[in-house]
Amino acid sequence: MAPAKGIFVRHATIDDCDAIAEVHLDSIRSLGAAVYDADVIDAWGAPRSGDTYRRAMDNGEEFFIAIAHEAGKEDCIIGISSYRCDAGKHRTAIYVRGDAARMGVGSALLAAAESAAQRHGASSIDVDASLASVAFYKANGFQELGRGEHKLATGQRMACIFMRKQL
Repeated sequence: MAPAKGIFVRHATIDDCDAIAEVHLDSIRSLGAAVYDADVIDAWGAPRSGDTYRRAMDNGEEFFIAIAHEAGKEDCIIGISSYRCDAGKHRTAIYVRGDAARMGVGSALLAAAESAAQRHGASSIDVDASLASVAFYKANGFQELGRGEHKLATGQRMACIFMRKQL
């Protein structure tokens, strides 16, 4: 699905990191809250700053942002994706603001991450899908590998589905 008119995706820069943090938190608190208990949302959505994403970029992680452009209004970042290679596994994550869900934004962001993975020689891409995102990833060609838990930065664990897509 192509994103709605007026939405475009580009490579993120260091200057985008504070907005990336805001989108990430909005997605967790709006979309994630539909399937996880409050304690998981509190841990997963713990306050964060752009410094987290600046450090990730410094360590080679690539980020992409979806921007909504509407005449007469300030451009707004409405979604993010990332690509990184961890221990030989090509990985991605997609987060979209709750009010921008189901508009093709996530699929466009996924395409950007997949393209980065392919540039780095990936034949597949993996994700630890939150329970809120499993249907999205399945609709975009991912297959379930198994169920388990993802360890959050706080140390708390949250249920997830391990998924992979052949590129």
